[in-house]
Amino acid sequence: MLAASVELDVLKSYGIDLSPEQVTKRYAGTRHSAMFEKVFAEHGIPADVNEAVDRTWKEIFSSEYPADATVRRLSEVPAMLQKMKGRTRSV
Repeated sequence: MLAASVELDVLKSYGIDLSPEQVTKRYAGTRHSAMFEKVFAEHGIPADVNEAVDRTWKEIFSSEYPADATVRRLSEVPAMLQKMKGRTRSV
């Protein structure tokens, strides 16, 4: 999952090395802020949770991650739907 891979990269930058399985198993469905808060506390790292969350979102939408193209394509959906509006399907 994209978010988990980005979270792992951000955590590594703080010296925390977790596996994708650990992050997914323990924190799937958890807000980024809650996850970073718990992990930083468990590892005794006095890091700024908000900064870690900001970095995570910036990385998710950066061009370094393959899903970026998907995110960009999704942003085109409203225009595509607008073009389709009013068209009927021939049977």
